[in-house]
Amino acid sequence: MSHSAYTSDAVLLLLGAGASVDAGMPTIKDLTLCIRARLPYLKDMNAKVGFDELFDRLVGIDPDVGFNYERFLEYIRLINKISKGCAKNLAFINLTDFLLDRAGHIEYVIGDLARVIFYDLQDIPHQHYFCHLSDFIPTHGCPK
Repeated sequence: MSHSAYTSDAVLLLLGAGASVDAGMPTIKDLTLCIRARLPYLKDMNAKVGFDELFDRLVGIDPDVGFNYERFLEYIRLINKISKGCAKNLAFINLTDFLLDRAGHIEYVIGDLARVIFYDLQDIPHQHYFCHLSDFIPTHGCPK
């Protein structure tokens, strides 16, 4: 195998969606379950909790939320957009004032929660993951 194939600026490495899972990163479902497990302890800047209640309410409306945090955040953005505009009087989802308040704060704190989850995952021993990528490159330097 030519050494220049690996030092060229033209090298392109394509990884499929499952590559991060093999590297030890959680699936969307697993990350969503990790987030849900930590929501009861998540506090906003005023030390208020209750994000788990909001999550569970949205799961009751759309069960897919329970397995896809991105879907959860889509609902949060929609709720926040509607509750601040002229459409706030529309009865699209019957949420209490408390849950509307939680929806207004979760986007500010969920990023820190995801960062902590990924930080916790860095202790998982997957250092040799990329070494196996050479298995997909035959001796003439092209992907199989």
